Amino acid sequence: PAPDTTAAATPTRPALERRLASAAARHQAGDLATAAALYREVLAVDRTHPVALHLLGLVRQAEGAPQAAMKLIARAVHAAPAYVAAWINLGTVLQALGRHGDAVEAYRRALAQRPEAADALTNLGNALDSLDRLEEAASCHRRAIVCVPETATAHANLGQVLWRRRQLAAAEAAVRRALALDPRAAAALGTLGTIVRDLGRPAEAERCYRAALALAPDDPPLLSDLSRVLTARGATAEAYGCLTRALSRAPTLPSAQVNLALLRLGQGALAEGWPGYEHRFAARDAGVARRPIETATWRGEPLTGRTLLVWPEQGLGDELMFATLVPALGAAAADGRLALECDPRLVALYRRSFVGATVAPLAPTARATAPSTAGPSDLQIAAGSVPGRLATSLAAWPTGGAPLAADSAAVAGWRAALAALGPGLRVGLCWRSGDLSPDRRASYARLETWAPLLRVPGVVWVNLQYGRCEDELAAAERRLGVAVARFAALDRADDLDGLAALISALDLVISAPTAVGELAGCLGVPVWRIDRAGDWTTLGTRVRPWFPAMRLFADRALPAALARAGRALARAAAPRG
Repeated sequence: PAPDTTAAATPTRPALERRLASAAARHQAGDLATAAALYREVLAVDRTHPVALHLLGLVRQAEGAPQAAMKLIARAVHAAPAYVAAWINLGTVLQALGRHGDAVEAYRRALAQRPEAADALTNLGNALDSLDRLEEAASCHRRAIVCVPETATAHANLGQVLWRRRQLAAAEAAVRRALALDPRAAAALGTLGTIVRDLGRPAEAERCYRAALALAPDDPPLLSDLSRVLTARGATAEAYGCLTRALSRAPTLPSAQVNLALLRLGQGALAEGWPGYEHRFAARDAGVARRPIETATWRGEPLTGRTLLVWPEQGLGDELMFATLVPALGAAAADGRLALECDPRLVALYRRSFVGATVAPLAPTARATAPSTAGPSDLQIAAGSVPGRLATSLAAWPTGGAPLAADSAAVAGWRAALAALGPGLRVGLCWRSGDLSPDRRASYARLETWAPLLRVPGVVWVNLQYGRCEDELAAAERRLGVAVARFAALDRADDLDGLAALISALDLVISAPTAVGELAGCLGVPVWRIDRAGDWTTLGTRVRPWFPAMRLFADRALPAALARAGRALARAAAPRG
């Protein structure tokens, strides 16, 4: 017989809801294909059914189609503007698409309907965190804790934001509260590891990361974080293994890309390391921020007839280190022009030293939004990206490395002042950085710990330390029976041109990892750097190729490095003949 072509009867509303319930059951059971088919059957009857649109959107999200999911859930909230769960999940999908600002608005729409919705507060806090609106994010997480005090996730998220705000003690307390509520929360264990690492407790950090990985063995961020503490203690083979595993599962994870890059650079594999170093802007714990400059990035192409803007991205010491490549960059520019932005304290030095370049101060807000004060440019590049354009091997490393010149008249004046101190090797001293964040403290020691150097006879010590240091100096002088000359009229923190002149009049500078040591290296003044072993800027050598005049005393234990430097100083200061 001929097939029946009678149209099927339209399902009644109860039948439609039963079909929706069946779809939801299959969805919950993980049968996404059947659930999607049933949701589509409902929508074939009622194309604006908000629940079917919402749940089909969740299926599409689970299937890896966030754009399709966003469109479906957007239709759901359009059909039912008071649909709280749909607004929350729309925000989640928007976050997955990187549209954090739109996600914020979606979560706010949910909270307008239900102010106590803890999941909306938590997600809103996470979206604000992604936008670096950290104070607002912390407020959201605290509100979520008020709504659900016994939820570990809310406490852990608050700890994460407090860590980013560098409120480390409060961050540790929040995360420990999360772990008291849920000891098997792998993400919270990982966050605790990062917090205690930054508090200067690397062994405890390693234990936290390993405990977290026991619960989530293939978690890429955890593997990347563990690699950092392994690298710091010299376990590079295991660190490589962690990063290889992390990147096999998340090939674009910025933190893993950067950590692997630093490992490679620290072993001299420049061609492999520099590309990964470019991910530092996306790695949230790398401490750098990309400027939103619309000008195209320089990739190494000829600069004939064009202006290249070079802008700083990190602290003063790193800015000086990267400045050692400016002469080579100028040579590469040939008929092009260089425009250099710099810390305002460096403008006089740069203008004297980089003749022909346009030098302009970087405004305090410029790292985020302000246009360049160096004028228009055809191309731009971050200072930390310059070495990757110029040297993909140590053999190709630019020679020179002492690009700065102090004011000659000021140097002569300082030489006269130093001569009045009497005979001896004139040595400038700087023992700590202005950045004493907990994760950096192991590279520094109180001045009294420098006794192996300070007690060497035949040395005229000159204070180059900036910041408040008089009490520490006086205590070390009394205990060790030494004298350190101070020139109080010189502002060693802000008058870098004057400091450069004093440094240039010295025989030697001895410094911990500080901008003072980098400045000496840029001036070509002999400088000894006292540091822990493992600094990636050695580029796999026993020196720092950036600074030919720098000698490195590095050891896993800082006292051992100080002792070696003390013996070397005794030989240098010994009377000749």
